[in-house]
Amino acid sequence: MHGYSIYRISTGEIVPGRSGWCSEYRDVVAQPISEDEACFDQFLEGRELYIVGQTATPRPVLHASAEAVELVADGVDSFAIEPVPPGTRVSFRGEWHVIDDGLLIITIAVPGPYDLVLEPPFPFQHQNIRINAHAP
Repeated sequence: MHGYSIYRISTGEIVPGRSGWCSEYRDVVAQPISEDEACFDQFLEGRELYIVGQTATPRPVLHASAEAVELVADGVDSFAIEPVPPGTRVSFRGEWHVIDDGLLIITIAVPGPYDLVLEPPFPFQHQNIRINAHAP
C-alpha cells in the first residue's frame, strides 16, 4: 500500500478528507484533480503539516510551548503573544474576539484555570493554551 495526500498548490494546505492509501500510486495520480490541487506521495495529516516546495513542513504555531502558562491573578501580570496574524480568532472565558492589531495580551484578576483558544489563519495551527492564574 502506498500513502498519498491531495494538497492545494496555492497554499500548501492538505485537503481534509483527501488523503489515503492505495495499492498503486499511479491510481491516485490518474484521478482528476483540480487546477489548484496536486498529489503528494505520502499520507499526511493536515492539522500539523502543509506542503512547501514539494516538502512536508510543520505548520507554524503562535505559542511554541506545550506547557501551561502560569500567571499571578493580580490584573497586572500578563501573558503576551506577538506577532499575531490579522484575523486570528481568539476564545477566552467563553467569548470570541478577532485580533487585527498583531498583539494579544492576557491579564487575569481572578485565580483559577483558564483556556485560551487560538484560531489563526492558515498556515498557522489552531492551538489550545491552558493558563493557570494563582492568587498573589
